[in-house]
Amino acid sequence: MNSPIDVTEAVLARFRRIAFFEAVDMLGHSAEPPMLRFRAAATLGFPAHDIASVQWEAGLEEGRRLTLTVPFLGLYGPASPLANFYTERLLNGDPAGQNLRDFLDIFNHVAIGLLLRV
Repeated sequence: MNSPIDVTEAVLARFRRIAFFEAVDMLGHSAEPPMLRFRAAATLGFPAHDIASVQWEAGLEEGRRLTLTVPFLGLYGPASPLANFYTERLLNGDPAGQNLRDFLDIFNHVAIGLLLRV
């Protein structure tokens, strides 16, 4: 049987070939599931995969948290209900854009989490 690190590392290595729901299911059924954080993809192009990126979040003392960036749901990015200039502002790289992205990601995380429960 695979260890929890093997399952997590398998998802990290193959995230472009795994569907979003399958990846979350695999991570959730590992012996030590990591905490998950969801973000929208900050791009104007629509990626060909369910998961745009997977990254370990640095600087956490109490365990590890994975950030999954998805292009199919969010308040900015290719599937945004908002105007494109919000995504363009995030892509400019100024601190105000990063603060806006962090704020919108609070709602993105909740919305994607609700989608998982459906």
